[in-house]
Amino acid sequence: MLGDVVRALPGGLDALIRESHAALSLGQRQRLLLARALYSSRPVLLLDEPTANLDDETAAIVMATVHAHCRRAGKSLIVVTHSEQVLSGFQQVYHLVDGRLSLREGSDEA
Repeated sequence: MLGDVVRALPGGLDALIRESHAALSLGQRQRLLLARALYSSRPVLLLDEPTANLDDETAAIVMATVHAHCRRAGKSLIVVTHSEQVLSGFQQVYHLVDGRLSLREGSDEA
């Protein structure tokens, strides 16, 4: 589990995480940094490809957790992604193509 790995790091949850951090896989680093972002006091959460390096099942769990947390905390969530799976959870989806921004309606479930 990620929690066990984090507890073993020098500094625990506050450990300095670098790209070359050998104790963590890409997915583990990504989930740890995401957890830090979720529990910050900032009112807007901006995520760039939050499910990259994650398998489909973990990606779905991560996004469900992010959406639920943002709803509970009253945070705005902005996600930049190429993943249709990630896009399906949003009420409003904007596409940027050739420098033009257009709105595509999202899911009613979001």
